Amino acid sequence: MPLPTRLPRSLVLGLGLGLAFPLVVLNLWMFGSLYRAFEGIASIFILAGVIALILNLPVRLLLLRLGMARNWAIGSVFGLFLGLAGLLTAMLLCRCWWFAF
Repeated sequence: MPLPTRLPRSLVLGLGLGLAFPLVVLNLWMFGSLYRAFEGIASIFILAGVIALILNLPVRLLLLRLGMARNWAIGSVFGLFLGLAGLLTAMLLCRCWWFAF
């Protein structure tokens, strides 16, 4: 009696689903463990990416509408961002200092 060269379709589907689910769960568990281990570094890179994405729009507008050079557009947007961040920090620190007394 010759051996079958192909497996039955139900067996292939059952093995595929039976192996896929534990692998997906294992991968999700491993990703969660790695994220918890590097949470601080991941948060910094995610925040930096979001800030870069937000600041890219004003740079692009300065390039296209005003025809500024790229380095001047980046410098002006970055300076404005630092100024606003410094102003916001000063306002929050003064407010916290005021309520401390």
